Amino acid sequence: MKKKYSLLILFLIVANSALFGQNLETHLSLGTHRIPNQQRIEQPMEGFNLHFGLTYQLNEHWTLGTNINHSVNHYYRASAANTPLLSVIGPLPLEGKLLTDHFSLVFGRKLKLPWDFVAEIGTGIGVFVEENEFMEVVNFDQERQMYTGFFRKTATTVDTHLPLAYSIKKVFRDKASLGLQGGMFIDRSGYSKGIVIGPRISFFL
Repeated sequence: MKKKYSLLILFLIVANSALFGQNLETHLSLGTHRIPNQQRIEQPMEGFNLHFGLTYQLNEHWTLGTNINHSVNHYYRASAANTPLLSVIGPLPLEGKLLTDHFSLVFGRKLKLPWDFVAEIGTGIGVFVEENEFMEVVNFDQERQMYTGFFRKTATTVDTHLPLAYSIKKVFRDKASLGLQGGMFIDRSGYSKGIVIGPRISFFL
């Protein structure tokens, strides 16, 4: 319920900004998603990220928009490698899967560059929904001192984050652009949840 209210407030704010904004820009990016530390996720592998955004040009220098980033990462739970498990079941699968959706409200500053290039940096506030899938052991046998089974578990986390976003693009006749989109998501503990980067395409409506 808290997640629904947060997302509703987020999009209502942006919808209200349309009354004052102009030149709505829709942008799409497909790239990589890296988890730079192992504070929460053990041995994460590089994954992919799909980015979609709507940005209102408030004036010549400032923008306000919403971004949605969907990322998928796999990781390796080395710490669970020696979990005692009944031999007939086989070893415990150690690979986990992390699916994350970041919903962000971003206030940006545009910088015009030569040859119709435009750079933009921004920050704001956001909400993320994270689903962590991994194998969990069950049924510990006290006599044999081992587990007799395991199942696939999904742990869901919903919390706030601080988005840091940047882009550089080449604008073509104020109708479309091609460039690079990147950013970082900081959780409330100050750790980086992920770093994204990838090619970007956008259209002005």
